[in-house]
Amino acid sequence: KWCETYRINPMLHLFCGSSTEGDVRVDIRKDSGANIVGDFLAVQREILRQGPYKSAFADPPYTQEFANEWGVICPRPSSILHIMREAVVANGIIGILHLQVLRPIRGVQVVAWHPVFCGTTKHLRCLSVFRVL
Repeated sequence: KWCETYRINPMLHLFCGSSTEGDVRVDIRKDSGANIVGDFLAVQREILRQGPYKSAFADPPYTQEFANEWGVICPRPSSILHIMREAVVANGIIGILHLQVLRPIRGVQVVAWHPVFCGTTKHLRCLSVFRVL
């Protein structure tokens, strides 16, 4: 749904999993079909080199417990936002799905916070959407 509402091509999709959305997709799993395969913290230069992008979306591991499934350190949401802000052109849109309602970092402004209900017995998530200044 994020893509239908906010996507502007070319789009960067971080932590893409098996999704085919995005012109450049990044994931740690080789079988994901991502354009850039590797730990987010290790492939940041490659992400920036492939840009610039007009929008970016991220669905990272929400906790270290989730990140342990892939043997990585859970990136801080602010770290993800910093890379997205650097990769996306001015007036571009960035969105990150997380368990937290994310505050804007310097260089972005809030567009919207959307609650995302994923079903009973599931954590409520928040899609935090920002515009790059």
